[in-house]
Amino acid sequence: MLQYSLEEFFRVDWLTIEQILVSFFLGALIGLEREKARLSRPLQGEEKEFPGVRSFGLTCMFGALIVKLSTLAIEGKLPNISLYISIVGLSLFPVILGFYIAYRFFVLKISGITTVLALSFAFLIGVLVGMNFVLEATAISVFITFILAIKPEIQK
Repeated sequence: MLQYSLEEFFRVDWLTIEQILVSFFLGALIGLEREKARLSRPLQGEEKEFPGVRSFGLTCMFGALIVKLSTLAIEGKLPNISLYISIVGLSLFPVILGFYIAYRFFVLKISGITTVLALSFAFLIGVLVGMNFVLEATAISVFITFILAIKPEIQK
């Protein structure tokens, strides 16, 4: 069993905090475009709540946090329970995504996969940030936002 002194317990890992914040902003960038897309078209069905800045940012942050928990547990900096929590969290994302897909399809009667794919990519971007691939994650986030943003222009 790991024993921690009070000094070790309150030591701040600034890299982890930076990664969590960066992951939120990268996800929020994609979410900002999704909000813009929602506002630029008429409301479909009953869809008043649409994943936007907060949902995409939190999804991306969730991915980064899951990876950081498992990494710190494997390095011995956190108790082993953290590894189990991260495995449960990793398993939880597909379940949440599945419920969202079912809600959109069966309740709202909306079929489209773009937002679901963007939400999945936001999670993976968070995972990349948690693995210290911040530059790559930033490039992917900017590219996805660009691809989503140019669709109306391409359709015209």
